[in-house]
Amino acid sequence: MIVEPSPAYREAPTPVRADLAGADGLREGDPARAAAIIVGLAHAAEVPLRLPLGREAVERLSGAYRRGLAEVERWAGIARSADFPGLAPSARPV
Repeated sequence: MIVEPSPAYREAPTPVRADLAGADGLREGDPARAAAIIVGLAHAAEVPLRLPLGREAVERLSGAYRRGLAEVERWAGIARSADFPGLAPSARPV
């Protein structure tokens, strides 16, 4: 069963599709190298929770984390004001 997208969202993926089509054959990522990294990590004593593979992935994820952290820091005062007043900070490990 194929469901047509609503008119409000029909054009939303258009820029993404255009970007992907324009990058076809121009990607810098090497699938064999990525696979070797993944296999190596499967046998490692320590593994990362997340591992963006490739320069673009590292840059995009790093940027997203920086923007997210900046947003948290921007609203930290208001967010912290949701706690009961006068209580000591939690002793639980973060």
